[in-house]
Amino acid sequence: NFSYLRDANDPTDTDGDGLTDSEEIAIGTNHQIADTDGDGFSDFVEVDEGTDPLLASSFRNVAPTTILPTASLSILENQPSGTFVGQLLATDPNDLASNDSYQFTLVDGNGSLDNNLFQLEANGTLLSSQVLDYEKVLFNSDAILFIRVRVTDSGSLFCEANLSITVLNVPEDYDGDGIDDSLDPDDDNDGFSDEAEIAFG
Repeated sequence: NFSYLRDANDPTDTDGDGLTDSEEIAIGTNHQIADTDGDGFSDFVEVDEGTDPLLASSFRNVAPTTILPTASLSILENQPSGTFVGQLLATDPNDLASNDSYQFTLVDGNGSLDNNLFQLEANGTLLSSQVLDYEKVLFNSDAILFIRVRVTDSGSLFCEANLSITVLNVPEDYDGDGIDDSLDPDDDNDGFSDEAEIAFG
């Protein structure tokens, strides 16, 4: 039987991660794989940053990657300000068990056109900030509203996302003729079209 001792001064770095094979053997990492624990950070980077290169859940803080609602975001028209619209969650490579704390905010930027119509609590609860009228929203934007959200982790790193909220129609039939007011050319059923009544005051 033969055994071999590796020279501690041997500069060989088989996996090219920046740690010599001797260093990797000493700390228990695989000298043939640059990222022993497969967490996306090389063994050298983890050793350099003081995280555990043998534990996939141990790596430097990185920003959250995604903001997702727990269900489709929608609200019925004519609901009072403060009506619940949806709950937002963050996904974060550092927080696979969802134990970290996050702060959600509405932010200006591309996709923030309708931020003023909503309020967002720090825990990700999205609420309306005013009464929404389906017919008015439909006229302007196909009954879909847009907000831009930022989520920040406990290490002050963040990501942003654009989300859409659908305003749902509540059938309204003022004159009881079976035609929704949004489609009825004569809401009060007096024989004169709405258009004509508006034109003639």
